[in-house]
Amino acid sequence: MKLSTNAVRRSLGLLFMVFFQVVMAQISLDQQAEKNSFKRVLLVKDDSYLENAVGKIVIDSLTQKGFYVRTVRPNSLESETPGTYRITIVFNGVRSSDLTAAIKNYADAMGRAKSNLLISTVFGDAWEKNKGTVDAIAAATKSLNPHAVADKILANVGKLIERDMKIEGGDTSRH
Repeated sequence: MKLSTNAVRRSLGLLFMVFFQVVMAQISLDQQAEKNSFKRVLLVKDDSYLENAVGKIVIDSLTQKGFYVRTVRPNSLESETPGTYRITIVFNGVRSSDLTAAIKNYADAMGRAKSNLLISTVFGDAWEKNKGTVDAIAAATKSLNPHAVADKILANVGKLIERDMKIEGGDTSRH
């Protein structure tokens, strides 16, 4: 069977159009995934009264702003992929003045994935390694106001988003 030149041209043209549509669809999927990763947050916490109360407030606030929030316990952190989340919030009230091995490993991987890590004290402040503080959830922490703690955490999340948007040259009003 002999194909005419016009038939070959039409077939190649059709093949090129299909290829182009597939490439454009993949680019669109990649852009959507990148956009969605901006709205993904991992919340690492245990199951104390304060962590549950603060966690609920943080989750409710972020989901109302269009974020997807996944919650895991610190001992499950190894199964998470840092590049999947734009921000990881570690709100684990019981720790020594240094990070646990699981959190250190995750923090190292997050740095490679160019994600943000916010480690929060029971008071909602950003944890600093050299402060030598020890956070422990005890009966006294039940007197802490979960809304005040959550507000501090959410303010720090907002600062991370603002910083990222400035770096990326984007509009912060949409986030």
